[in-house]
Amino acid sequence: MAKQLSRWLHGPSSLLSQINQRSIGDAARDEGRWQDAEQAYRRHLDVRPDDAAIWVQYGHALKELGKLEEAERVYREALALEPDNADTFLQLGHVLKVQNRVNDAAEAYTRSLELSPSKAAYEELASLVSRERAFSLLEAKSLKEDPNLLYVDIHDLLCYLRAYRTVSGIQRVQVAFVQYLLAEGLVDREKVAFARSRNDGRDIWRLQPRTIAAIVDYVTGDTVIHERLVQLVDQAEQQALHVRPAAGQCYFVLGAFWGFHGDATRFARLRASGVISGV
Repeated sequence: MAKQLSRWLHGPSSLLSQINQRSIGDAARDEGRWQDAEQAYRRHLDVRPDDAAIWVQYGHALKELGKLEEAERVYREALALEPDNADTFLQLGHVLKVQNRVNDAAEAYTRSLELSPSKAAYEELASLVSRERAFSLLEAKSLKEDPNLLYVDIHDLLCYLRAYRTVSGIQRVQVAFVQYLLAEGLVDREKVAFARSRNDGRDIWRLQPRTIAAIVDYVTGDTVIHERLVQLVDQAEQQALHVRPAAGQCYFVLGAFWGFHGDATRFARLRASGVISGV
């Protein structure tokens, strides 16, 4: 029994071996050592060919190494395991676009947008087809959420963090408010959603809680590198989902509500839809 347990834990196909190769691949990816990441992910998949998430990471490594055709094949392997994964279709679109296969890339981005109305998929599709056509599809797939949901617009805070790496005054209060909502579980229980507006007054995007948690954790940490902070803000915005606040919902602007073009238009549209606005 002890020998069997040891083989299970330490053998070439062992659980620990799988975890180690995946962790080695992740570490290499985070450090930009793409060849090491490729090799580690490949070894992991030799043992766990059903791990769709690592097929995607393997595809990223291949793409960064310029192995575009192989990366495409790997992304399609991931989709064979998880055919409704919007992010994998997004990544497939990227590698097809780099190969100048515009129609194929547009098809992949369209499928990603159909599965999840993300800002990244919308912007990529809009760059390949007409913006009007992309926006029409985006609006058709916009999330329609609980009528009692409270949206908290943190547009002002995200704009500030693009310009500065430390928070003070009003921004410190905004960060503390966001931390409170996360800590109290109000976001997890779908009572509150973080939102990002757009300067033309037209679109509203629901931000993923994990991306906002990553931002506030980082900006309140001991060391803040502004380039990394901007990357986190970029990730949060690209992963945001298009929403259409509806009658009965509340839209609360946390921070400046006068400094962005389109604010008056946005508030008028919300009010016309029966949404209660607060600042």
